[in-house]
Amino acid sequence: MLVYNPAMFRKSIITLAAIFCLLPLISAGETFELLDVNFPSIRPDTWHPDKSNLPFAKYPVKLRLHFFLTDNGDIDSIACFPENKKNYYERIESSLKNIKFYPALYKREPIPFIIPIDIEFFVANGKPTVELYLPYDDYSCTKRKNMLDSALELNGFTVPGLIKFPSYFCYFRDPTLTAEYPYAIFEIELDGDGNLIDHNEKFSNFEAFSRLLINAIMYARFQPEKYNDQKLDSKLYLIVRFFENLNYPVVLWPPEKDNPHAKIPFDYIRLESSLYLDSIVHPPIPTNAPFGIFRVPERTPVNDTAYVNLLIDSSGNVEKYEYNDYLPDPLGKIVGDVIPKLKFTPARDLSGRKVRFEGDLYLIFNSSKKIRIVADWLPLEAQIGWE
Repeated sequence: MLVYNPAMFRKSIITLAAIFCLLPLISAGETFELLDVNFPSIRPDTWHPDKSNLPFAKYPVKLRLHFFLTDNGDIDSIACFPENKKNYYERIESSLKNIKFYPALYKREPIPFIIPIDIEFFVANGKPTVELYLPYDDYSCTKRKNMLDSALELNGFTVPGLIKFPSYFCYFRDPTLTAEYPYAIFEIELDGDGNLIDHNEKFSNFEAFSRLLINAIMYARFQPEKYNDQKLDSKLYLIVRFFENLNYPVVLWPPEKDNPHAKIPFDYIRLESSLYLDSIVHPPIPTNAPFGIFRVPERTPVNDTAYVNLLIDSSGNVEKYEYNDYLPDPLGKIVGDVIPKLKFTPARDLSGRKVRFEGDLYLIFNSSKKIRIVADWLPLEAQIGWE
């Protein structure tokens, strides 16, 4: 799981001109590849929003844009979602259409490509601001899994992944478990029909757990990779986590691909399939916010949202935090009281070590004793209470 930090991304915008000068020949297409696709990236010095025409968004407003690119990377057209927020897009439409892209490549050949890009309007230091978020940004090394999958699907790919896992294999209780939680990472190879060719354990921190899963994987169902209906062999990673004493997240992921309304019916097992592995494979999860709710003794006199950047130490405690936007009192004081009280499971890297973690957190207040906690680094399906 990637540590994604919009605050760091915002700071990086300031220095992009210098980076572009150092890397004039490097594009995202040359540095990142999934399913033989090199993703488009923005050419240096071609994104210049008209600051005088930016809307003043009291609360952050996000839009999803689809850029339809030619095989030269030129913009053919742009679609905006949702339609009812199109007026925000229209304020900077001309500057968006002036963006130049490095073209997408498939098997090293340029192709037309639809790239989804999120655009966010917000207020920073009292001034209206706008930012773009790409599926992959090679300058900040930011990967956004949901956007990467969406980009592939928009361009005729079927992303390989898990369809169904045999729940009858997954009764797992071990009396030696204490505060640790077992997890395992497997590399899966599929043929063009989704049949299992091979599976290898990449890492496991609990042998009994991985032994159980090795057998279960043999009976799992997988979605094969396709490109324009052509069946292809593929490789993916399956990450399996076991949580015995956590009530968060309450929504399980991923949904079954052949039934988007069904959830994998496990009380304790969490499964995630991915085309790649990042350095952090187990992000922190709040342990004292059951079902995404942190309770305070007295009603909070605010109805607002705070966006906070956290540094979580290797024990799961908040080591340091800073506000991504200015928070006036009493909101700032309340957030300052709550943040140090939050506890998390430790983040873990590929080798299983507990490590420090930096990420962003939303705290949503509704003038009650309940504060909604939304960890921006978790999969969307696990971000309880966030639309």
